[in-house]
Amino acid sequence: MKKLILFFLILNFFYCGNFSPELGKRNRLGTYRGVAFPVISSLFNARVLLLIKLTYATDSPLEWDEINNGQIYRDEFGTGAGLNPAPDFNGLPSIKDLNWFIDIGEVRISSRFNFGVSCLETVSPNCGYATLNSLLATRKFWDKIATERQVYCTTIYAFDDACKRTTRGTYKLATELFFNGEGVKYPAVDPTAEAFINENIPVDNIINGGTNYTRYYYSGIFIRNFITGWGRENNALITNTRFDNNTIFTGGTNIVPRLNFSPGATDAQKNSILAPQMFPLFYAAGPQHQDFDIRPGFDPYILEIRANLKENMMVHSFVTQNNTIQTMVGVSDWRKPHSGEQDMGGNVLTRARVVYPEMAASLDITGGTRNLSYYYTIYRKDENDFANYLPLAATPVKGTINKIKYLNPGEYRIRCVGDLKKNITINGTDGFPETFVREAFFSVSSAYRQKVSVNLACP
Repeated sequence: MKKLILFFLILNFFYCGNFSPELGKRNRLGTYRGVAFPVISSLFNARVLLLIKLTYATDSPLEWDEINNGQIYRDEFGTGAGLNPAPDFNGLPSIKDLNWFIDIGEVRISSRFNFGVSCLETVSPNCGYATLNSLLATRKFWDKIATERQVYCTTIYAFDDACKRTTRGTYKLATELFFNGEGVKYPAVDPTAEAFINENIPVDNIINGGTNYTRYYYSGIFIRNFITGWGRENNALITNTRFDNNTIFTGGTNIVPRLNFSPGATDAQKNSILAPQMFPLFYAAGPQHQDFDIRPGFDPYILEIRANLKENMMVHSFVTQNNTIQTMVGVSDWRKPHSGEQDMGGNVLTRARVVYPEMAASLDITGGTRNLSYYYTIYRKDENDFANYLPLAATPVKGTINKIKYLNPGEYRIRCVGDLKKNITINGTDGFPETFVREAFFSVSSAYRQKVSVNLACP
């Protein structure tokens, strides 16, 4: 009798937990009313590992001390066209000592190819993402695979802050996963179960080794707040910046408003034809992009989304609306030159890919000569847009042999590229390798966990 009573108590727990009228209403960070503990359905979503990396390199990114000799890059300053107003460098930390405060609301992906692929910055007839002007349209577009807000920081900023709960009190140790090549493990669920029963989600039904799969074309990291822990204005440290409803007294600047739009954007354009670039931090698959396919079944896979931040941080200055000069740490203007404007976006790119570790190949690249201004970058063979997309994989040239951990079967292009220009045209470095040197081609067969080698001299 006791066993029978226990059985019905357990059954009642899962039934009530799953169908509570309060289900889905946020209570506090990472928990929901009606779901106090993981339910049975969560066990069937364990096959996806969502990794977020804030590095240009997928593998062996530069250590902090290896980036510009450990110093944050600096924009061009002075008077005249193309220059930033006089900066205030007082107290500027080294890049490894710069504090980070990152608040991510959620992560989404989409398989709706009919919305178009030209959605990086502007609204156009081919850019359906920017036409999502209703809640219903948004729901139809996105698959919400990671809805738990996560907050990361490198130092404490309140007695009981959200970062403490996300990182379980480890702060800098947990946040460092964004930057060391491993990636932050963001809580996520596998979207393919819903994809196959929802008629509004197109499935390619293309046979790949005898298996149907769902092809995705978009990803979005919804960044609520992103503070770099230093900034100056009126000859003083900026100490009134808010994060997670707390003031960052150690100093910092919210870079999201600065990076939402490219330099030169007008208010009229922002209100009509431009979409914010940081909410979400958006990836739209380009021509010949692959590696964003999820097949059904129980095989574990990695969904990796990354953005070029660690290697590309730069000090900028601009004139505020109050006619004061503010100096802050943003992103290098390697793609969209910044000349003192309040807007300094257009320089953060993202790329998403799916990897099945049980069959992915590893790549050994020989022919390198150590030079930390150069990278080996990997693209699909037929890709040809290297200015508007991150490479599929990349690693700095740290020695004679350099390694890439995961590559799916297919044909590839490997390029040797170097960081030789600053702000596109000026000789110098800004953290982004924009200059092509040479390339080669190789292939990866469908054999399981093979080791592939390719030789390419670099630099």
